[in-house]
Amino acid sequence: MDKAATRALIDAAVEPFLRDVRATLDPLFHLDVKFDDDLWLFEAYGGGTSFPTNVESMDVPSLTAEIAQRIPDSPAFDDLLDPWPRCPRHQDHPLYPEVRKGIAVWACRRGENVAIPIGELADVRSNSDDSAP
Repeated sequence: MDKAATRALIDAAVEPFLRDVRATLDPLFHLDVKFDDDLWLFEAYGGGTSFPTNVESMDVPSLTAEIAQRIPDSPAFDDLLDPWPRCPRHQDHPLYPEVRKGIAVWACRRGENVAIPIGELADVRSNSDDSAP
């Protein structure tokens, strides 16, 4: 896969994650993606890390889940003290990215049926706001 095709894959995989961050944390959040020294790198808020070395062989949902794991675990999110994204059912822990049935989701690991497609946190948030008394 050439660099342009790999960049298109990364952009497609990053977009749902960016949508969630902008909807729930920081509407101005920006992720700088670059290719340097044979690695794809990202940087945000002055911190960053690399994409998986096998990025070219991944599909969009798998890469989206991997990005959703790596970026919050990177120095870019060190100042975030609360769980993110917060589990809407339990409210005391974060959701974790994984792929279910070919879709990248934020999932609860407590065995509950919480699985929100990555990129749709704003929809869940607005639905829960609508149901508030």
